[in-house]
Amino acid sequence: MNRFFNWHSNLDTGIKDIDVQHRQLVDYIDELYQAVMSSDIDAASKVKQVVGKMYVYAATHLTDEEELLKRINYPTPDFDKHIAEHDKFRAKMRDFEYSVQNGYPVTFQVVQFLKDWLTDHIKQTDMGYAEFMKQNKLM
Repeated sequence: MNRFFNWHSNLDTGIKDIDVQHRQLVDYIDELYQAVMSSDIDAASKVKQVVGKMYVYAATHLTDEEELLKRINYPTPDFDKHIAEHDKFRAKMRDFEYSVQNGYPVTFQVVQFLKDWLTDHIKQTDMGYAEFMKQNKLM
């Protein structure tokens, strides 16, 4: 089966640790897509497994990113907006993980949402702090 979500260089922030984490999230979203689209008998079990891994990893990544923003003294209005986006995503991921663990099926629309959210967040929000770091010679 073809990949649903491929990493593209236009998603690179230039911050090695963050880019590695973003790539892992891309891989988890692709793995989730493969499980959702699978006709295997154990597909539901695989979906639960992937969602569990992705939930924990996403939480770790968001925390790591927020710690980075604090270390670089990212300006308050942008910092607050970034944290608010993370908080909304955390809430969605909690709901999503809870639903999956309680037997609700994952639809293609959920997988598409995850792909779109991550892509938009990297391109529109994360690139902001990457640019801030470049301008201030922090990387």
